[in-house]
Amino acid sequence: MVTANTVIDNLRAQEEDLQLPFALLADPQGAVIKRYTCWDDATRTARPSIVLANRYNTLYEQWSAENEAELPPIEALLADLQYLNSLCTP
Repeated sequence: MVTANTVIDNLRAQEEDLQLPFALLADPQGAVIKRYTCWDDATRTARPSIVLANRYNTLYEQWSAENEAELPPIEALLADLQYLNSLCTP
């Protein structure tokens, strides 16, 4: 997951607030976020988006929506991630 927060803010959120088993990537200038979403520099906001890429940085699938309800359900995303993992696991 990429956020527009600083590294220290992401570490705090990852470890204390969200207790995530993965790292949050920091993109304070929004360069990466802008590349994959509809990023608004003025408000520092992005449309809800999901990007799935494999471990070799190849884009597999991408979604962007007006609201989160329009994005694929978590079950479908997990199935896609398991499929990607099977392709990339020797």
